[in-house]
Amino acid sequence: MLTKLREMAIVASVLVWSASATATGESARNPDKKVQSTDIQRDVEKLQSIGRFAPLDDLEKTAAKLESKWFARDKERYGYMVLGMCDAFASHRPRENRQYELARQYTLRALEKSADLRDGGIPMETELRLVTQCLQNNYELKVASQDPNWPETRNSLSTWYFHAWNRLEKSVDPSYDPNAAIIRWPMPSKYEGIWVPGMSADAVKDPNVRAAYAAELKEFWAKMEYYNKQRRFRKLEKDFRPRLAEQILRLYSGPSFDSQQLEAQALMQDLQMHVADARVRESILNAVKELTSRADAHGTGETSPQNSPQAVPQGYPSQE
Repeated sequence: MLTKLREMAIVASVLVWSASATATGESARNPDKKVQSTDIQRDVEKLQSIGRFAPLDDLEKTAAKLESKWFARDKERYGYMVLGMCDAFASHRPRENRQYELARQYTLRALEKSADLRDGGIPMETELRLVTQCLQNNYELKVASQDPNWPETRNSLSTWYFHAWNRLEKSVDPSYDPNAAIIRWPMPSKYEGIWVPGMSADAVKDPNVRAAYAAELKEFWAKMEYYNKQRRFRKLEKDFRPRLAEQILRLYSGPSFDSQQLEAQALMQDLQMHVADARVRESILNAVKELTSRADAHGTGETSPQNSPQAVPQGYPSQE
């Protein structure tokens, strides 16, 4: 009994360690990443300071330099840098419309650059935050919709909501069971010393036993990585799917943009253009329709406070 409890305690500690390592990304294991984390925090604080006390033109010049610096240096942290830019532009005083347009321009540039990368771009959580926090911040949809090119503008903007939704949905494994039994540590079939859960295969003398144990250990860690990712993806789904649905509905509820009347035909047309997977198209459409039904039931278009994206939260999102 004590052995079983000890084993479960060790597994629990591994889960905590693994989740922590995921949250901090490579910086927990790579000294250079730790340095970069410090550097990017310093650059974000520099931007925020300029945003509060300097003219908007100065903030724009600094943002342009830092965007180039971080895209060349680290593609993952580049996305975090752009989140910091959005925060800096949003907090600029005195307020003017151009600061929000600049935030959108840098966000769109980051999303486009990431989509063009073959070897992976910004982490999924960063993309979700950029899309839900920066694209519609103080965006005057009623004014924008007066432009004859509004359908094309909306089509281009909605691309990134669909892309983020598709990426999230494809990451979540529907067969994952969060209540599945705890994975048992593998044990060598023959070992003369004191067995310690998770010990290196190098401690096993018999070459055949060592090879079999090494394979089982590799499988164990692969499963642990899978479970940790799925837990994190489920949390992202819970946090961001409602925000994505709300902002998609807002885009397609003109001319009042009150999130009550859905322009279903326009939405379906743009979904057909940008989303190849019929299952994902149906998922988006159903989520948006559910919001309109909920609004009708309550007699209001205010689906949630999340309709007004907030500034970038403290800290930075975890990596995939």
